[in-house]
Amino acid sequence: KQLVLLQSAKGLSAHDPLTGEQKWKYDAGCSIIPSPTTIGSRIYLAANGLTVLEAEAGATTANIAWDSNKLAGENASPVIADGKVFSLRGAVLTGGDDKTGEELWQVRLKGRFWATPVVAGGHVYCVNQDGQCFVIKPGDDKAELVSTMELGDTILGSPAVSGNAMYLRSDKFLYKIVP
Repeated sequence: KQLVLLQSAKGLSAHDPLTGEQKWKYDAGCSIIPSPTTIGSRIYLAANGLTVLEAEAGATTANIAWDSNKLAGENASPVIADGKVFSLRGAVLTGGDDKTGEELWQVRLKGRFWATPVVAGGHVYCVNQDGQCFVIKPGDDKAELVSTMELGDTILGSPAVSGNAMYLRSDKFLYKIVP
């Protein structure tokens, strides 16, 4: 069963998309810039650092699976891929275990970030507001910065991946990057 999730500074609520009826609410101080991320019955929420809620279909409540201050993000939403959760706080990308919340590694980048990272082709792509794109190869216990690309334009929006291309929108151009 699908739900609409509404996040505010006071918490997260889940609503029936057809009727608007509230099904459950999680009361906690949430960050209002990043969006929650869902994978299956898990909801990754910027609250108390990063909080993961478990809410099975038809549930009337959400239970905390884990929370971690070490995986707290800032403006970017959490990203989940290949058994890992990625969060971006300041200029530090942190990788953690998506089942337990254990921090696995950190990579220091440069600049200020507004855009949410994307994962494609086994790499994490982080783009700062000055148009620098950092390509990180995540591992189980460490990650490696493998490349940096300078676009030179202001980028505040998150990249999009479709097919075999990544799209970046700057204040002046739309970029299509292909391997």
